Amino acid sequence: MKDRFKKGEEASLIGVAGNLVLTALKLFIGIVSGSTAVTADAIHTFSDVLVSIITFIGIRISKKPADKEHPYGHYDAEAIAGLFSSIALVLLGFELIKYAYIAFLNPAHVVRYTAIYAVILTFIFKEPMARYTLRVAREIKSPALEADGQNHRSDIYSSFAVLIAIIGSLLGFTFLDPIVGIAIAIIILWIGIKIGMRNTNILMGRVPSEKFVKLIESRAKSIKGVAYVHNVKVHSLGAFTNVELHVCVSEDISLADAHGIAHMVQKEIVASIPEVVSALVHVEPLDRHHREMHKEIHHGGK
Repeated sequence: MKDRFKKGEEASLIGVAGNLVLTALKLFIGIVSGSTAVTADAIHTFSDVLVSIITFIGIRISKKPADKEHPYGHYDAEAIAGLFSSIALVLLGFELIKYAYIAFLNPAHVVRYTAIYAVILTFIFKEPMARYTLRVAREIKSPALEADGQNHRSDIYSSFAVLIAIIGSLLGFTFLDPIVGIAIAIIILWIGIKIGMRNTNILMGRVPSEKFVKLIESRAKSIKGVAYVHNVKVHSLGAFTNVELHVCVSEDISLADAHGIAHMVQKEIVASIPEVVSALVHVEPLDRHHREMHKEIHHGGK
């Protein structure tokens, strides 16, 4: 668990450092080349620094242990950070659309060839950063880090618009900038909305998938004495989940044995499914009432 949070913090801090360096280089090139597009892109890159900082804070908070006010821990902090990042992407998309519209009304002036270096630097820095961040995000299942990785990649998309603006300015085709800029802005908007919906679903407690529920049922049924599993509830906690389920056991066994089976089911689910941090098991007797409710139960149990 500690290693998981350490990887997330390292990836977000690399994002902060990489974006700070790239912001300084872009700003310098923008001033030297006289490119307004590159200067604006430098400001966009600086906004990525803030997103990476939010991601770091979210991961740092999420690793705090449970307390009286937060009995299920602080794992949702990552989803909240991811939601903030998605909002930043949506706002960026709208800003790019506004920038494209202004560029359409005010054709770009000719800039120096040195402006292209800013785009080259973006490709050199951002693609490896995006790949690394998204790989770690998938590895540790971090919604905040995934949003941060997608934000890195959005910088590459916006740099395509800057590149076309520069080339268009040099060749006299200034109309290319607003057209491509709008297309790229729409892509960024879609990414932001998609990430926002994913993190909202996590915060709303949406069940991850039917396959995940079946996996929980399977692990519970693997315990000797469990005759049937039902009423499985999965509540997302950021990158993790809390599970509640009912298991039916023979009505002839003692309360102590029934409790022992419930404890083994709990241990098996938490130990075998990394995403699950807690499991609440409710034990029910396999009496006449439950046999009628669950006719599909195979008599004899396991």
